[in-house]
Amino acid sequence: MTTLSRERLLGLCADFSCPGLPLWDELPGIPLYMDQVLILLNGYLYPDSDGVPDSRALTPSMINNYIKFRLFPPSVKKKYYRHHLAALIMVCVLKETVSIGDIPRLLPGLDTAEGIRPCYERFLDVYSNACGDFRVFAAETVREHSGEEADSARTVLRMAITGTLCKALTESAFRAAADEAVQAADKREKPLPHQDNQ
Repeated sequence: MTTLSRERLLGLCADFSCPGLPLWDELPGIPLYMDQVLILLNGYLYPDSDGVPDSRALTPSMINNYIKFRLFPPSVKKKYYRHHLAALIMVCVLKETVSIGDIPRLLPGLDTAEGIRPCYERFLDVYSNACGDFRVFAAETVREHSGEEADSARTVLRMAITGTLCKALTESAFRAAADEAVQAADKREKPLPHQDNQ
């Protein structure tokens, strides 16, 4: 990593903001075609890209794969409605750290048009809280490492490692939930021991 001044890093953290995601009612109420969906959602998700293609940008093949994996309902006559847009926003945010197969476990209701709105509203609430928590973390990290001899590359590396650890903890939580589900199923299947009163 090239040298980044302590002042610049402090400024980046102070100015950091999560992409502002639209409320349900702010999503277009009219159906959109694929190219319109891509322009709209990439603008929401990657507002700082200035029109430059981002390696994470949403593409038609991604959308088609998400539908093929039945993450959310398919388009209707090649048109995408509000519930499709909300589902795509959630998937795009989560795919950075969660496998596609695990996303439905985090977003129950994503697979039906009726279930997407409450799922999206809950998602936005958690997203907003997480963004606030992250800003505090970023500011604290820089403050901890902002002495005169602080190495900005070391601070950025610490942030990257923290992201990796958060992903690992998320995966552990999925495994633990799966284990608990198996244990609960085993308990339901075992007959209760016969109890004699004698």
